[in-house]
Formats: sequence, C-alpha cells, structure tokens
Amino acid sequence: MIPRASHTIAFSLVCACMGAASVGYAQGRSGPMSVNACGILTAAELEAALGKKVRSQPVPASTPATLGVSVCSWATADGLKTLSVATHGPEAVKRTVTRDLPTYYESLKTSNANLGRRPAIVFPGIARRACYFVNPGGRGDVILVLRQDCVVTITAAGLTREEAQKVAAAAGK
Repeated sequence: MIPRASHTIAFSLVCACMGAASVGYAQGRSGPMSVNACGILTAAELEAALGKKVRSQPVPASTPATLGVSVCSWATADGLKTLSVATHGPEAVKRTVTRDLPTYYESLKTSNANLGRRPAIVFPGIARRACYFVNPGGRGDVILVLRQDCVVTITAAGLTREEAQKVAAAAGK
C-alpha cells in the first residue's frame, strides 16, 4: 500500500532520524518500477552542495520496498547534516488519490505547509517545480522536487537555505 501524502512526510522523517543514528555502507531500498533514490544525488553533488564529505547511511530494515518508491540516506562524517531521499514514481503515485506526479507534488506541498504552518519557500528554475519547508526546530526540513520521472522528497537536518537550494538543484537535474 502506498502511503498518502501526510504519511509520506512521517515516513521520510522516520527514515532520516533512524538513518542519522547509524554508520554504515551504501544501501537503499527500492521497490519495483521505482526511480533509484540513491542515483538522484551522488556523493560528489552532495559534497559540493554541503561543503563537507558525505557518506551513505544504512536504510532501516523496516523500510518497505514499495512499488514505485525508493529510499536512500546520506550524512556528513560528523553527523550534523543528514538527508533521507525518497522517490515516488508514476507507479506509486497512480495508486494514491492524486493519480499523477504534479498533483501528488502539490498535495505534499499543501500537507507540509499545513503541518509546519508556514508557506513553502519556492526555488524557481529547478526541475519542473521545487520548494523547501523549514522546521523551526532545525530537524526534519523538507525539500520537494517535481521531476519528469518522479517526485523527490528529501528530509534534511542541519542544512542552510542555500545548501537546501543546491541539494534541490542537484536532485532536479
């Protein structure tokens, strides 16, 4: 079962928190017919965006490999900056009430704005659309990117707005 927009946000937050606490080798979880989340952002792109070395983090074994969904986690060596990247492809989205990528992106945008009680910070010129939601507590900021092939949801901790914009640009390529 594909999670609805509000559950996707919670799922991403859980992945980010669990991935941040562990150290390990590259791994991701990808369901059939998904866009590989570990291929959306490379270590080199993240290092350029964050100005620090990064390494992949293990994805918790409890993370489901759902049809059309893929998850990958990254962190800086000091653990102060973490990212959980999830892709939701057409196969995943067509099983939701939104049914298409642009509508799914807009539903996530609305859910994040409502949950955070703040409007999106729009990043113009990135992919089809991209935006950013700052969590006032500094943990669990959300970057959304609408690409031609999927919606990318990045839950990040410890990033500045400028770093978030660079990450969104790399994810939207």
